[in-house]
Amino acid sequence: VELYNYGKGVVNVYDLYLSSYNSMGNLNTSYKIGDGFFNLFPGDYLVISEDTAFIRKQWPGAIAKKMIQMKAIPSLSDDEGNIALLDKQGRMIDKMNYTEKMHFPFVSEKSGVSLERIQFSASSSDATNWHSAASTSGYGTPTLENSQHNKITSYTSAFQASSKIISPNNDGVDDFLSIQYQLNQPGYMCSVYLFGLNGNMIAKIADNQLIGTNGSIVWN
Repeated sequence: VELYNYGKGVVNVYDLYLSSYNSMGNLNTSYKIGDGFFNLFPGDYLVISEDTAFIRKQWPGAIAKKMIQMKAIPSLSDDEGNIALLDKQGRMIDKMNYTEKMHFPFVSEKSGVSLERIQFSASSSDATNWHSAASTSGYGTPTLENSQHNKITSYTSAFQASSKIISPNNDGVDDFLSIQYQLNQPGYMCSVYLFGLNGNMIAKIADNQLIGTNGSIVWN
């Protein structure tokens, strides 16, 4: 499990807990990350694992001092599951549900392939905000910037695309299309349709969807 400090303050990770939740939304067993102090600074990544030696072997570029080894963490099966991050009062800071269907469709062997969050400003509960780590990064970038991280650029119009082309080969370059938007007020409904050169509709990316004042819609 990788954490990223998207805030402006320093976080003592040892004050936090990892947990999971059942179908009713009730929390299962919570695991305290540690005792004492381990500061996570703004813009930093941190990996929590039961086997940090394996991570260093699998991804030699991973930074050892940005890893914490725990004796036990919530069970995370390959096909589907969830994870929750709690503060020391037991309040939920963040959570995500995942399934193997969230992976890039052309990744045949999904075991050992990380799911990376595309934008930290978008919700972790949005399945479209996750993508398989790039093949060129060894399918994972533990303790380093996500290979599929999509930085929001400055806006020149209400809607703009992240690129003019996409090349969906999971190499970390233009693997998906991010349609970013910034609007002058809330309450807008948005539809995004994709057409081929012959005029036939290929996909409904968004269909009469309520959107906020800023954010992005991702299609891969």
